[in-house]
Amino acid sequence: LGRPNAAVEVSFANNIDFNNCGFEHLASNGLDYQKGVTNSIANGNLFKDIGSNAILAGVFSDEGMEAHLPYNPEDKREVTSNVTISNNLINNVTNEDWDCKGIAAGFVKNISIEHNDISDVPYTGISLGWGWTSEKNVMENNRVVANKIHRYGKQMYDVGGIYTLSAQPGSII
Repeated sequence: LGRPNAAVEVSFANNIDFNNCGFEHLASNGLDYQKGVTNSIANGNLFKDIGSNAILAGVFSDEGMEAHLPYNPEDKREVTSNVTISNNLINNVTNEDWDCKGIAAGFVKNISIEHNDISDVPYTGISLGWGWTSEKNVMENNRVVANKIHRYGKQMYDVGGIYTLSAQPGSII
């Protein structure tokens, strides 16, 4: 799996906030909180007419990673954690790469995705988690609450307003 570039990519950073910004008319991803991002916020932003994901957070399958095994890096600083994604308007995204999402969070910890309005996506509104295992991994205490997700699954099947993968103890959806 490759990770498309984003208009804004953040890695190994702390307290990186995006408030009331516009991400429009992009061929790939909008905002990407990649590996090792902590204590950061994406709040009140507009994501519109984007080719891939509006917002990405955390690690997904690195090259050569077995997705059926739990992800537990030795260096916990690699885990994206304590990120809040809230009050964003996400509309007409993933219009070039239909298997992308409005918000996609991979191996994350203590993430909060709340009060977002997501519409007109070919696949899934919010995807939380990665891998295919019921074993304990880095993902825990995540929250997905009070989001409005509508007009999703317009071109793809096996979709959900909210789609989750792997064990995530202490999480609320």
